[in-house]
Amino acid sequence: MHFGKKAPEGGVFIRDSGFFDARLDATHPAGDVADFLDVPLPFGHARMKQHPKGCMFDADIFASLFYLANRIDELSTLPRDGHARLHASASFMGARGALELPAAEIWAAAVAREVARLYPSIEAKPRWGEAQFAVCITHDIETLTPINRLGYMKGRLLAAGKHLCHARAGHAACAICSGIWRLLTGSAPSWSFRELRAGEGAAPGTYFFFGMPTSALDGSYDVTSEPVRALIRSLTADRCEIGVHLGYESGCDSALMARAKSRVEAACQEKVRGARHHYLRADFPHCWRAHEKAGFEYEGSLGFAEQAGFRGGSALPYRPFDVKSARLLSPYAVPLVAMDGTFFHYMGLSGRQTVRQVLLLAETVRSAGGVFTLLWHNTMADGWDKPAQARAYRDICTGLREMGGTWMSAGDCVAAWRDYERSLEVSSG
Repeated sequence: MHFGKKAPEGGVFIRDSGFFDARLDATHPAGDVADFLDVPLPFGHARMKQHPKGCMFDADIFASLFYLANRIDELSTLPRDGHARLHASASFMGARGALELPAAEIWAAAVAREVARLYPSIEAKPRWGEAQFAVCITHDIETLTPINRLGYMKGRLLAAGKHLCHARAGHAACAICSGIWRLLTGSAPSWSFRELRAGEGAAPGTYFFFGMPTSALDGSYDVTSEPVRALIRSLTADRCEIGVHLGYESGCDSALMARAKSRVEAACQEKVRGARHHYLRADFPHCWRAHEKAGFEYEGSLGFAEQAGFRGGSALPYRPFDVKSARLLSPYAVPLVAMDGTFFHYMGLSGRQTVRQVLLLAETVRSAGGVFTLLWHNTMADGWDKPAQARAYRDICTGLREMGGTWMSAGDCVAAWRDYERSLEVSSG
């Protein structure tokens, strides 16, 4: 394979568009870009030419993927929402309606087909053993507030009255039953871990707990308290992974991240590998340096709140390149493909519509041989309070299991991918 200005006589050639000759953090695509293999191409020309001895790609795949994966478009002055998050529609792919396309895997598959045509003796190495893709089910633990039994019962009775006024007898009965259940058991809606684990079955999930509060918007629980520590012990005994849910005001403060990490590690009595920002309020690409300094092995906020898909242009974990220090960072970025709130809150979909959309994304990831990462909050799984969301979670997990992926925690997925990458390295010794 060759990358440069002038094509050789044979082999796979990718034409250099000149992107790497300029300032990497200040070079952006022209306003009008063409589609290459039905995916918007930031750099180069959307064409390729085959001949008996080789293939020439005028599409600068390397520069385009570097631009997308390292979130260089976010270094521009782009619109932000009320939480200082980049609008999905303002990103390069989002502005072109292409966030649900894993550009890296689509373009890499085209290169792989040419390699197979020219060098049929070369065989692709399986990424996930016998499975075609990996599945990571993750949960941000937003709140663990104990329930006020009488207050909850009063609220349910009021809700039942409203349902009856609109001739919704079934909803009214459900509200009253949930009130009686909570009154008798004291079970809080946020303690929905039995439901979350039921969806995962025997597979390990990844649970991100707040280490410390940074804002009134953070969860109201102490990760070092005995009830929470007991919960964490039960999850780890079930082989689940514990991660850090970074507070709303964590920003790029590596010291604050390290303190949160230390508190969660004290609670679970083991090393914590990964993190995810509350509200997905991560300042890419700058925050990746802070994640590295805080000692994380991976970070899982690489997604948009209001739209599902592939924020980094890939369905696989990868190590970002820091253009400021001109080096590869150590933590992996784990793409967040789908989140419950995206469909129910931002898009206003029903439970059935959500299941359909999530499984379509999962099929895209399966076809790409990537990692399907789902975020489902503990506040969206209680069957009494959130019946549509709880049912959707169960149906999504059932659908994913039928698709035949290999299920693992986010940390184990990163470790498996790191081993795969190392297995592909060619040693000169």
